[in-house]
Amino acid sequence: VLNDGESLIVSSLFGDGIDPLRNQIISFTKSTQWYGELIPATYVRLRDKVQNVAAGGEREFLYWKEYQDMAMDCGILDDNSLKIATIFLNDLGVLRHFGDSDHFHTHKSHVSHKQSLRNVVFISLAWIVDVMKALFRRDRSALATFFEYGRDADKTMLLRVKRLLTYGVLHSSLIPFIWPEVTTWRGTD
Repeated sequence: VLNDGESLIVSSLFGDGIDPLRNQIISFTKSTQWYGELIPATYVRLRDKVQNVAAGGEREFLYWKEYQDMAMDCGILDDNSLKIATIFLNDLGVLRHFGDSDHFHTHKSHVSHKQSLRNVVFISLAWIVDVMKALFRRDRSALATFFEYGRDADKTMLLRVKRLLTYGVLHSSLIPFIWPEVTTWRGTD
């Protein structure tokens, strides 16, 4: 804990207290266990590749196999090194991966790997924020009303909306109604 949990008085208006805060942060950072350690060149190459793909704006995520191939091209050749590199890049905010990277060797599920979040490495963190905002917006009653009373009333779709509202389970057929600007998921089969 920095400064034994004590607050520092800082004025962003006049700049008072900024230098002591900066000095304490630098001192604390230098005292951490891994400060000064070199980052493996393979991790730097993987970070750069991921950032280049993300900067292209064509992809919001990579499937694990694509990411794994990218890592191999960067010299990360074994599963343990890939796991460590993924955690490192996740912690840096370069990417977001939900789950344990070694689950692909042992994971057995009724959900196909293409549908599992564990099989996805998100490379556009801004896109994740937009998705979450759309997914958790409060009013879904208009969507339920559309499928219940609309011109194209559809009981199956209404049940899917109710499942989303009740259990938080999103059926892929609802995606165009939740995110109308996304008609197809880029990068998918």
